Amino acid sequence: MVAALDGQPVRTWTRRDADLTARDRVLATLAAIRAESTDPIICVNAAAVADVDVAERDPRTATLVNAQAPGWLAEGLGEADLMVHLSTDYVFGGSGSGSGSGSSDGGGRATSPYDEEAPTVPLSVYGMTKRGGESAVLAARPDSYVVRTSWVFDADKPNYVTVFRDRLLAGGSVEALIDQVSRPTATPDLVSGLLALVGRRPDPGIYHCANRGQASRYDVARAIAADLGVDPALVRGIRTAQAPSRPAARPAYSVLGLRRWCEAGLPEPRPWRDALHDVLRAAA
Repeated sequence: MVAALDGQPVRTWTRRDADLTARDRVLATLAAIRAESTDPIICVNAAAVADVDVAERDPRTATLVNAQAPGWLAEGLGEADLMVHLSTDYVFGGSGSGSGSGSSDGGGRATSPYDEEAPTVPLSVYGMTKRGGESAVLAARPDSYVVRTSWVFDADKPNYVTVFRDRLLAGGSVEALIDQVSRPTATPDLVSGLLALVGRRPDPGIYHCANRGQASRYDVARAIAADLGVDPALVRGIRTAQAPSRPAARPAYSVLGLRRWCEAGLPEPRPWRDALHDVLRAAA
């Protein structure tokens, strides 16, 4: 996102700069930044204990960073400042009772995208703490934006796309889940969406920003194989029950609906397949 701002003044925080597990340090860091300039601050909070299994094993740290720190950040901003908080599709549980239309298959699994106003029923500590962060931000600053996204990938930082790509390029096989479905979202597209949101400033509240379409991890791995020109037979689809056991539960279906995003006149995201192709091409 820093590169996309093209020379505008940006301050990035690392763990060395601000301890998000301590309210007084968060407020002190924000106060120091605000003292440097009278210009309004746009605070984009992408910090999180984002490893779902790590959060499950360490709920205390996940609660501090994911649930409480976002509220402290919002609390420490000035009246003219703006808070943009990134959240996740994992606030939803994958059941039909919470989806936008309420539709589900015979087993109760959701089959239609989740609306921004759909009830949240997280299955994991990660999902619960991220939902807590949403509430904390909007309680401290009702004029904030909470932006949920899903299955974010790029070509550089380790993520499921880079893992699949590297294994396939090395001639190895890939096992990928066929029974977890969401919207894969390219980092550049998410950044473009956030910049459009900040530029247009629609009504505050919760928005979903994710590439269009839906896919399983298996679908993504097959698409990567096609783009790389490798044998698609290297990709084998498996079900969650066949995969090694993991500490945290994942929703089987967590496709985000884009109703409010589109109604606000924000640019409709492109299909995930197009975004994936461009990310892989840029990394070649």
